[in-house]
Amino acid sequence: MLFLAHGLLGIDPDEEGLAYKGELDMGKELGDAYRVYPNPAKEAINIELLTDVFTEQTEVIVMDIMGRIVLQYYPAVSVKSIVLPVHNLQSGVYILQVKEIDRILFSERIVVNK
Repeated sequence: MLFLAHGLLGIDPDEEGLAYKGELDMGKELGDAYRVYPNPAKEAINIELLTDVFTEQTEVIVMDIMGRIVLQYYPAVSVKSIVLPVHNLQSGVYILQVKEIDRILFSERIVVNK
């Protein structure tokens, strides 16, 4: 069963044989060291890093539920927070991803509600 989970779902067993998420992890490299608010949002979403700063490699992506990129943003370097305008997006559920190069720092489900 673990072989099937590994092959189909990208889940690997640890040393004790317990399964954990591998490639399907939503990306929580920063753990709880960030805040995304308000959620749901009407006009803008605040993204705040609590222990780090955005770098020149940081990219913020908003995707619709089909995985299409609907918003792409490159924040200023060395800031701890940004305001991401979402007023042009239709009401709905989206995935917010903050990446650096090929690493997903975190992903959050966000709701735009007008």
